[in-house]
Amino acid sequence: MTTLTRQLSPEKYLAATISVGGHDVDVHNAHLPPGSTRGVIKVHAFEAIRRRIESDNSRPRILCGDFNTPRSEADGDVETWAGTAEPSLRARWDAAERSVLRNPDMPDAYRQLRTLGDPFPVSHTTRGISRRYDHIYASCDLAPTRCEYLTEPLEHRLSDHAPVFACFMRGSPTSAGTARAFAS
Repeated sequence: MTTLTRQLSPEKYLAATISVGGHDVDVHNAHLPPGSTRGVIKVHAFEAIRRRIESDNSRPRILCGDFNTPRSEADGDVETWAGTAEPSLRARWDAAERSVLRNPDMPDAYRQLRTLGDPFPVSHTTRGISRRYDHIYASCDLAPTRCEYLTEPLEHRLSDHAPVFACFMRGSPTSAGTARAFAS
C-alpha cells in the first residue's frame, strides 16, 4: 500500500512522502520558470528548492521536473543561463542553478548511468535549439538502475517536453525495494 502526503506551493512545486516496500521516500517535483521571462524569480526558485531538499535528509529523496536549464552541457559540466542575466546577478544565478544541477548529495540519475561521450537526450526544443531541461535527481542512498527520456510525445507533438522515467534501488543493488520516478 502506498501512502501519500502532499504540500503545494504557488511556484509549481509539489512534495510528497511515499512508502515503497515499507520505506518512506520524499519525492519533490518542480517546474522552474524560464529566466528569460521571470528573471530573478528563477534564482529564488532554485535557492528555495535547494533549501527544501536539504531541510530534511532523514529519508531518501528524489527531485524531478522541468528546470528550464541548463543552457548547454558536456561530459564534465553544465553551462547555466547566468551569462544572460544582469551583471550584478550573474554569480548568484550561476551558484543557484549549480546548487541543484550539480549537487553532489543528489546526483543526476541520467548522468550516473550515461556513457561518457554519448550525446545528451533532448527533452525540449525552443526556437529550433534542443536541450535537456527535464531531470531526475536522487539522494545517494538511491542507486539509479534505469533512466531514459521517452521522446515519442515530442515526436507526435503530444507535449513540448519529453517525460523522463527512472528506476532506483535503495542502497546497494542487492537491497530490497525499488522506487520509480516519472517527470515531465
